[in-house]
Amino acid sequence: MNKPKILILLTSLRRCGPVLGGVALAKHLDSSQWEVTVGSLADRGPDTETVIDDLNRCGIRFEIFDLPGWIDLIRMGKIKLYLQRERIELVISYGLRPDIINALMTGESIRVASIRGMLRQEYRHKYGVVVSKLFSALHRRMLLRMHRVVAISKAMRNYLAEEGIVSEKIEYIPNFVDLSGIKQSHGSISKSDQDITIGFVGNFVRSKRVDWIIRAFDALRQRHPDLPLKLELVGKGPFFHKMKELTRKLNLENHVSFHGYVIDVFQYMENMDLMVMASKTEGIPRTLMEAMALGKTCIGSSVDGITELIIDGKTGYLFDASDFNALVDLLDFVVGEKKYLNPITVRKHIENNFSAEFGAEATADLFRRLLD
Repeated sequence: MNKPKILILLTSLRRCGPVLGGVALAKHLDSSQWEVTVGSLADRGPDTETVIDDLNRCGIRFEIFDLPGWIDLIRMGKIKLYLQRERIELVISYGLRPDIINALMTGESIRVASIRGMLRQEYRHKYGVVVSKLFSALHRRMLLRMHRVVAISKAMRNYLAEEGIVSEKIEYIPNFVDLSGIKQSHGSISKSDQDITIGFVGNFVRSKRVDWIIRAFDALRQRHPDLPLKLELVGKGPFFHKMKELTRKLNLENHVSFHGYVIDVFQYMENMDLMVMASKTEGIPRTLMEAMALGKTCIGSSVDGITELIIDGKTGYLFDASDFNALVDLLDFVVGEKKYLNPITVRKHIENNFSAEFGAEATADLFRRLLD
């Protein structure tokens, strides 16, 4: 019996949340039951080699379609020809441009979209009010053409229903993380120095409120001037230079490190005592899952998505997302009173609820139902 052919369609192979989600799915779908290909719209680049090496090591096929920009959508017919030639039975897409291509492909392939965030909020924080209306309306129209839409959080499932996606089309499969890779290369939860290291990993965009983290760190230093406090910021984005300027204004240059975009975030996560996310909006953040998989104590804002990951006081700490002072007080509580959580408990929570094995099996069950 022939195995069903699945195409996982991504914008690129750069190491980011959607790509890591798609690759984790490809790695954990049972190869004895599925024939999986990872497709990328963008060509190879200097920061894609890690993902490509991972695919090659696991024996997963990948295809570069060389459609890197919006104007290249006029050539999307080449993907239609690929689907016909390879007899692809199901396409699952991640991101706006892959979703557009997936939605507009006519033929026998089943169309599935995996949505990673609240579209209107995500686009508004990235592009502003006017552009966000255009993008969110376009994306919604594409989702209406899908056979199924996967929501990675309960809040996202409710949001999609509010956007007019019929409930029968929405499939809730929690975001998941590839724990095997973390354990093999980054299993240690010990620290190599005596500094108290607070960290953030993510994009420097408005919705992440990195400025709150920097200002809260400054307030914590003022409360505890004798503590050896460090702040490690990992990531890049449109607010990167503004955050550097804020650090200079607060005279924190000797206490705050900016590492920019890095391929291996775990080398920094391993030395963090505490990771903080002060986001206005989230899906289920992968970097938070990765930090928790390392057993790190994490502080997060009480927004949908983060609240599905963190059980307050047990697997992390939550603060009122509208109250900056609540973030400062919580930092003071954890650092000042050394209320770090048991790393085994934190890690087990991710293993038992958000592992790639569970996520891939739930997705495979969806695929079986659709193909039947």
